[in-house]
Amino acid sequence: MESAGRTQPTQWVVPLTAKPYHQKPSDYHFSQVLGQGSYGTVYLARHRYNQHPCAMKVLAKRNYAHPESFATLMKEAQIMSWLEHPFILRIESAFQNTTHLFIGLQIVTNGNFEDYMDAYSPMSSDQTKFYMCQMVLALIYLHDYGIVHGDLKPANILVTENGYLKIADFGLARDITRASTPTRSFGTPYYMAPEMINCIAFGPSIDWWALGVMMYECLFDSYPFDIERGTWPHETARDGPKDKEYYMICHQRLYQLISEGHYPIPFKIYHTARSFLGRLLSNRHTDRSLTWYSITTECTYFQGLDWDKVYNKVYIPPFAPPKPTLDAVNYPYTFDHGVHFRTVGEPLPDPYGGLFDEFYFAKTPWQITRDGQEPMPIPSSSFPEDEA
Repeated sequence: MESAGRTQPTQWVVPLTAKPYHQKPSDYHFSQVLGQGSYGTVYLARHRYNQHPCAMKVLAKRNYAHPESFATLMKEAQIMSWLEHPFILRIESAFQNTTHLFIGLQIVTNGNFEDYMDAYSPMSSDQTKFYMCQMVLALIYLHDYGIVHGDLKPANILVTENGYLKIADFGLARDITRASTPTRSFGTPYYMAPEMINCIAFGPSIDWWALGVMMYECLFDSYPFDIERGTWPHETARDGPKDKEYYMICHQRLYQLISEGHYPIPFKIYHTARSFLGRLLSNRHTDRSLTWYSITTECTYFQGLDWDKVYNKVYIPPFAPPKPTLDAVNYPYTFDHGVHFRTVGEPLPDPYGGLFDEFYFAKTPWQITRDGQEPMPIPSSSFPEDEA
């Protein structure tokens, strides 16, 4: 499969003498809170004119008033605006009013991959393959674009209504065509690669490592590098300073285990699966310099797989959703949360000095369609299970 070249983010508005029409909160009906964090809230929203559903992230401008904070948010939104892939969450709109920023994201109805792991791990090698091959296609696409996700983990991977995955949350993503050696580590501790912990290198290898941790979780229902769960401090069991110190000690021990690179194989798995897992969790980041060529010629775990069928979502998912599916189309109009965001009367003067003037984006909803083939099971490995 060939990767398309990066399209320039021409949809992001350049300052003009006469401003074009932009979307506004009153264009949407905000019908349900989907999630809430320290910086904002995500609502189920539907466009009032075409009923198109989306997940609308609403952020208070005051939390992004510092230019550095807003630059990070803008970078995340711009990176997402470049991307168009069936296994990557897309951004559909961005707009604002005097007090809030709004980011419309593709709606995903089956929760996140963490829910699936909690419900169905340990998975077989073939069941795991169904999810790994999607992530392989998504990572190859991102890395060909010069983008590293930087925080790949089950909680940042969403599951669509047809049981396929989409990578989300590009808050720590980097454009590696401009990046240099990291001066500090970042990411989620259990999924951080050795070179990131030690600030040695930064590149696609850290995403492949994180995928290896996820693959291990799918196969064995545990982390490859873990300290005793009982040694982690309970959030309310200790006083603050001691709790923080103990937390740091636990992380240092975890980082030591990751750097040493030794992990158990609790039970038999396919030899081909173990070989691919070993490549992903190699201590040498150069071993994780995977490309489309190396995946298709060296990784026998995917032998017999039709990658076009993966891309077009023809294979049958191995599991049903572990939680009730969100009905984004027929969800009742109970209360419109959007009334809180509508401007009444004349617009107020901009207290942020034009910092957010370019925060507008519009994109025609895009969708991958099937190639007309009937759904089919994913091919099994041709190798027997053994103690590789």
